Amino acid sequence: GGVPLRNLGSTEKDKNELERMGLKFDYPKPRKLIAYLLGLDATPGDLVMDAFGGSGTTGHAALASGIEGLRFLLIEMDERNATQVIAPRLRKAVEGYEIRRGQKQVESEGLGGGFQFCTLSKEPLFAADGQIREDVTFAQLAEFVWFAETGTGYRKPKKRSPLLGVHE
Repeated sequence: GGVPLRNLGSTEKDKNELERMGLKFDYPKPRKLIAYLLGLDATPGDLVMDAFGGSGTTGHAALASGIEGLRFLLIEMDERNATQVIAPRLRKAVEGYEIRRGQKQVESEGLGGGFQFCTLSKEPLFAADGQIREDVTFAQLAEFVWFAETGTGYRKPKKRSPLLGVHE
């Protein structure tokens, strides 16, 4: 048989860690386990993909791995998890956050690095013949053009304008 995996976290411990970050998720993957698995085979420049992003554990583990240039792609179909758990968790992991321990606030230093949050459209922008579909809005097309040209997420400007923004 194989070697049993011990002391690699638990969903309960990681649920508590998320709560200290001010986030709620009932059954997160154990971050120590994912970090262990990444350490087995991930090398600089690799891309790690998690098709069930859940609470963002894989992204957090990749950021904390210390493996230079390790990239990650998380996919999450539940918009609530993506916007209210994964994105805030990764932002806090990158930038740092205050941990709540009873009445005490303890600073957790950020890991550095970064991530990009993207939302896929439910409908394709283009018809089968390659033409822009007639029901596509300016906002949808603006998001597509911005991402295609800059590789970054689009933030809609406060005032209406055909200028999408300025990048670098």
